[in-house]
Amino acid sequence: MRIIIVFFTIFLFASTDVSAQKKLFKEYRSECARLYDIEIIKPKGFKPIDKMVAFRVNERRNIGSFYRVALESGNKYCLILYPFFIKNSPHNIAKNMAYGEVKAALNLAPEEGEDMSMNQVDGKFVLARRKKRDDNERVIKFDTAHYMRVIAEDDMEKYFNADTVYVYDVPLLKPYKGIYKECIGINMVKRGHPSGMMKVLFMEGCDAKDKYLEHIFKSIRYSAIAPDYN
Repeated sequence: MRIIIVFFTIFLFASTDVSAQKKLFKEYRSECARLYDIEIIKPKGFKPIDKMVAFRVNERRNIGSFYRVALESGNKYCLILYPFFIKNSPHNIAKNMAYGEVKAALNLAPEEGEDMSMNQVDGKFVLARRKKRDDNERVIKFDTAHYMRVIAEDDMEKYFNADTVYVYDVPLLKPYKGIYKECIGINMVKRGHPSGMMKVLFMEGCDAKDKYLEHIFKSIRYSAIAPDYN
């Protein structure tokens, strides 16, 4: 009898946990549909594990965000942090945050007496150091095109149905949760809609990143017509 009771208790806790996980994602999906007319589809093989997740690409730098819900792949190779959508935020913030997080992830900061500035060289954005009150650039620190991909095609059907998507791939100075060593940031914007910033984290040696990203690009879909927020 005692064995049966213990088994039933374990089964009850497991069932409650699964139910709570499903409810967590269902609430997020309903919220996005109701407030923003954004469709959310759970990628196959992922399960919700947490909500209101704080994450920074560099724990020593004051740049980061909260994420609405976290989904983990069954093999734990991939963790997705889904965004809070911000409806009153200028879309250039999504672009600036993308470049800012790349700089933070690479631990780039101006030295005393210097400024970091962003310039465009041969159609590519680059960060450069220069002395304060001095217009002469000293050292181009890195070419952001090495880390950043800007997607703005005629047909964005397979990229959230957004207008522009910023995708950046950076290593983490400290593994997130002691497991995930690589971060892919995805910032999406669409005219008349709220912008969103999400993160996709990978274990070292994951060889299915492209497959995961393909599913993730299809997991959020902006509507063709902007909602009437009035």
